Amino acid sequence: MRKLIIFPTLLKSLFYQGNWNITNMQGTGFRWLLKDFFRNNKTELPSDFDSSPLYYFNTNPYLVTFILGLLLKETQEKSKIGDYDKIYSSALAALGDTFFWHSLRPFAFFVSIWAIVVNPVLLIILYLVVFNLFNIVFRVLGFYYGYTFGANVIFLFNKIGFNRWSTVFDAMTTFMAGIVIAYLIKYQYYEGFIHFIKLVLLFIVGIIISKWVRGPLELIIVTTILGVLLLFGV
Repeated sequence: MRKLIIFPTLLKSLFYQGNWNITNMQGTGFRWLLKDFFRNNKTELPSDFDSSPLYYFNTNPYLVTFILGLLLKETQEKSKIGDYDKIYSSALAALGDTFFWHSLRPFAFFVSIWAIVVNPVLLIILYLVVFNLFNIVFRVLGFYYGYTFGANVIFLFNKIGFNRWSTVFDAMTTFMAGIVIAYLIKYQYYEGFIHFIKLVLLFIVGIIISKWVRGPLELIIVTTILGVLLLFGV
């Protein structure tokens, strides 16, 4: 496989959704990413690529580099993109949203919540490390595997059983939730019923936030709630 230049596009992929809009979703940002990736790898965009301002594109942002890699491969081999950008944007949106939004966020929350006992700052660090470990690894490998497999990259996701990852992570989250509940019961026994109620409410709020709030705002809200309750003696 030829050496790919990915670093400039990798950095830009971290914020390419900054101009998301209701008309073409991520279309403007993706077009910018694609042009940058092709230019860095000395490849011209094929004539069949829709470069109009209304170009529509929407996928899970953590898997977008797989699409960039496969489009470069298809262009170099066949001099055309075809409908792969549309096909894979939908397929990877479904796979990525189920794992990253539905399963990984609550998993990262339960892994990091124990850090509040030591230091609230450590909670933020742990959450960022756990969640972004998958984020960065998938982004980096996406270029290479997308380019290696081309239009057959979906078979890679089938091979690693990616559609089952959500089930596994949900099971681990449920297990950790059981540990948290057991800890709360023990804490209630020693500290009193009011403290137990406060921790249960904190636990419920954390689950709701980790399920429905996305991005840095989630971290701010969770850590603020934990910090305030900690200051008031929970």
